[in-house]
Amino acid sequence: MPASKKAVRLVDVGPAETTESAQEMATPMPEMPAALAESEGERGRRLRITLYKSGTGYKYDQKRTLAALGLKRLNMTVERPDTPSVRGMLAKVQHLVRVEEIG
Repeated sequence: MPASKKAVRLVDVGPAETTESAQEMATPMPEMPAALAESEGERGRRLRITLYKSGTGYKYDQKRTLAALGLKRLNMTVERPDTPSVRGMLAKVQHLVRVEEIG
């Protein structure tokens, strides 16, 4: 037998363990509080982001960040929630975009 092929040992799981995990999976998750369910960020604040300079000639990750923000063309404007993840993306491409806080 070649060294690259390895034998696999199957282990039988007892029926008690299977039924317990199936019951745990069947119980419904508690509902998320409304404050956490909102994707609006703190107090519903939003950011208006405008692409005013092209990503051409910049690093690949900066172009991908623009795409993740939804910016495809020059002078395109999108609104995003004011969250730490969006703020981090904006910090990466701050030289290419203009940001306004709204609401």
